[in-house]
Amino acid sequence: MTVDILSRLNTGGSGLDLVSLSRDLAEATYAPRQGLVSARIDRAEVSLSALDRVSAQMAQLSETLGIAGRIETRQVSSSQAGVGVTMTDPALAPDVPVEIEVLSLAQSQVLEFRGFAGPDAPLGGGALIVDIGSWTGEPPVFSADPARSGARLEIPAGATLQEVAETLSQLEGVTARPLAVGDGTWSLGVVSETGAANALRFTADAGASADIAALDFSADPTAVERRIAVNALVTVDGIPVGRPTNRIDDLVPGLSLTLNDLTTTPSLVQVRPDTETATQVMQGVVEELNALKSLMRQVTARGIDGAEPGELAGDAAMQSLARELDGMLAGGLPGFGDRPVFLAELGIRTERDGTLSFDSDAFEAAFEADPSRLASVLEDTLSGTGPGVAFAGMPGPDATPGRYDFRRDAATGEAWLGGIALTPRPLEDGRTAYAVPSGPLSGIEVIVEDGVTASSVDFGRSLASRLSDWIDAASAGDGAIGRRQSQLSDEIFAGSETLETLSGQAEDYESRMRTRFTEMERIITQLNATGDYIQNLIDGFNAQNN
Repeated sequence: MTVDILSRLNTGGSGLDLVSLSRDLAEATYAPRQGLVSARIDRAEVSLSALDRVSAQMAQLSETLGIAGRIETRQVSSSQAGVGVTMTDPALAPDVPVEIEVLSLAQSQVLEFRGFAGPDAPLGGGALIVDIGSWTGEPPVFSADPARSGARLEIPAGATLQEVAETLSQLEGVTARPLAVGDGTWSLGVVSETGAANALRFTADAGASADIAALDFSADPTAVERRIAVNALVTVDGIPVGRPTNRIDDLVPGLSLTLNDLTTTPSLVQVRPDTETATQVMQGVVEELNALKSLMRQVTARGIDGAEPGELAGDAAMQSLARELDGMLAGGLPGFGDRPVFLAELGIRTERDGTLSFDSDAFEAAFEADPSRLASVLEDTLSGTGPGVAFAGMPGPDATPGRYDFRRDAATGEAWLGGIALTPRPLEDGRTAYAVPSGPLSGIEVIVEDGVTASSVDFGRSLASRLSDWIDAASAGDGAIGRRQSQLSDEIFAGSETLETLSGQAEDYESRMRTRFTEMERIITQLNATGDYIQNLIDGFNAQNN
């Protein structure tokens, strides 16, 4: 506690606590103004905190939409274990079943060279030439692959069987290892890659030792060949095709096949909707949307009937964002067919209190009837309604979703999209790619087969894409939330500076008051001393006269 020493010691003065009086006057003068500024700062900080929460919830929604868009809602299956299948590109995966029959599996060539004493027994030296190619005919004739043949291995005298195996294994497409046969002798086993064109041929150079010369089978592999190299042979919808490996990625677009065993009947490979996963994805999206809508209602609540108002009650920016969100959820999504798609068609409805409800049964029925409807929520699409039409690229963020007419003059090859002339580019496979130089779908290419003269082109902007763009725009520095956050931050900063200024002014005012009161105290003390002196004179005078 501050003690006014001057007032305590100077008993001839006014007797007032000058320090407290100065402080009280300064507080009475500046405290109301400081209180108003502090209240504004508190309100701004509360509003800013609420905006940060809304912004964080928006970011979480955007992240959820991104994850949901990457979850595959179709599953691929094979009716027989002999054919394994995985999806590599959902966009290319076929919508119709494919019949795959495995007539033979791809095999590697297996060679055995017998009669070695052990893996560490020393061998004679010499050069061994390794070629890769194919053995065909009877008697077998070797055809070398010039790009992979002619590797010359110089094996030094004294090299062991293990070292020879390691030297061979360093060659691409060759695996070699010593093997204990079980009768006290060892063999050198050599395995090629699968496929008829990956067979091996060893040729010992002239002058090689007997050990190295024993590896020569340049004339005929029959004596050392335990398994011949062959291609896999399968039928695709009855059409026979061969491949050098049992994993085939170039047979059915969008799918990778693994041949596990021969099949006696065709295996049915098909891509079907994964209803359970799709329902879970949609449920998660609805929950995140409800979380954002609930938070926006909470912070903008006006506090009717005695309830506490929200931190952003009456905030025009937040009210505008809430209306925009409701409009996006209620409006149709064009470009996903001949008419817009509404969320209600997918079992998502807005209740009277503003929350979204999700009818999983209705969604599952709609999804199973038309799985592509889910794309209207999760992914932008570009598709043609007629056969023989494909696309390269996607329209930019400003592209207008909807249906556009593609027309092509069969005689001249000229083409138009939505009335805009296109630039043709012939492709090696006989198709023509038409670049779209301007307009709503600028930047894409329409790729058509010869004979296609007309098609409708649908471009759909998904709800997820629209929401993500909306969130990015609102959160940007010049967006509704970004601008409001900047305004509130500036207001807090300015208020803090004002408080600091007022605090300094109050201190100066208190100091001035203390100085003035000190001077006043000095004058009062002098006046009191003069009064005492006069009173003493009067008292003395009266005493003499008595």
